[in-house]
Amino acid sequence: MSNLKKNDKVDAKIVFLGDTFVGKTCLVERFIHNNFNDQQKNTIGVSFAAKSIFMDQKKLTLGIWDTAGQERFNSMAKMYYRKSEAAIVCYDVTNSASIEKLQKWIEELKECVSDCRIFIAGTKFDLLKTHEREVSNEEIKKIARKYSATCFETSAKEDFGVKEMFNEITKQMIIIKEEKTQEKKRKREGKEDDLVDILSDGKKDSNCC
Repeated sequence: MSNLKKNDKVDAKIVFLGDTFVGKTCLVERFIHNNFNDQQKNTIGVSFAAKSIFMDQKKLTLGIWDTAGQERFNSMAKMYYRKSEAAIVCYDVTNSASIEKLQKWIEELKECVSDCRIFIAGTKFDLLKTHEREVSNEEIKKIARKYSATCFETSAKEDFGVKEMFNEITKQMIIIKEEKTQEKKRKREGKEDDLVDILSDGKKDSNCC
C-alpha cells in the first residue's frame, strides 16, 4: 500500500492513532490510492504506506504508520511512535465512545515523542446525512487547544477533507525540515567560527615571545 519508489526516502514520519473501526485505514487508502473500500479489514499490528507530495516546488515523501486500535496491539504500536514528526489521531463524529480514548492516545504519544505535531481527524463525516453527531465541535476544539492540535473533519468515502488535512501536514513538515536545515547550518557555521578563533589565538600565541 505504497507509491514509494526505489530511490525515495521517507522525509517525514506520520503515525495514525485511534480506536478500532474509527476509519484510520480508509483515510490512508484514500490518501495513498484515492480509493475507498467499505469492506476494509482491521489493521493487524502496524501497516506502512508512503506517498510523495510536491508543494511549493519541493518534494516531500510522507511515511505513514497505520497502527491497530485493538488493546492487544498497544505495546507494539508504541514502538512506532518514536521519531514521529506528526500524528493523526482519529475519532468517529457519530460515535461518542471514540472520543473517550482520544486524549489517552495523545497522552501515550506525547510520552514517547513530546514534540510531535498533532492533528485530530473526525472521520465518517458522510454519516451525518443519516446519523446524529455525537461529538460536538466545542468538545474537540477544547481538546485541540489543550494539545495545540489542528482539527479536521473528514470522509474517506466521499473524499471530504482528506486532501486538505494532508496538505496542511505537508506544509508544516516542510517548515520543520527547513528549520532543522537552518539549525544545522547555524551550528556548522558556529563550529567554523570557533575553529577560526582557535587558529587565530594560536597564531597570536606563536608571535608573543
